[in-house]
Amino acid sequence: MTEKIKEIEERIKEHEKRIAELEKAILLQKVKPEERPKFKGLPEKILALRDNNFFRSPRTDVEVHAEIMKTYPCDLNRVSVALLRLSRKKELRRTTKVKGSKEYVAYAW
Repeated sequence: MTEKIKEIEERIKEHEKRIAELEKAILLQKVKPEERPKFKGLPEKILALRDNNFFRSPRTDVEVHAEIMKTYPCDLNRVSVALLRLSRKKELRRTTKVKGSKEYVAYAW
């Protein structure tokens, strides 16, 4: 009977040793936070156009809206506000563009 108790105690010690090793391995692992894909919103789309030299010549908000509508549906007023905010952050430059006899606000880089 004492032999069985000793055998059981040895098994318990082996199990405790394995559990301790597993816990140590788990605690030492570096847990990476889940990386969510970055949302590509309207300002990022406009900056992508800038990086592709779309703003080499001055463009009005209507022209930018027409180009963005090919890949990203949105309203013209959203594009206008995004362009204005990007110019305030100095990501784009504001200038004027003359069409006919009228001057329009345009954006360039």
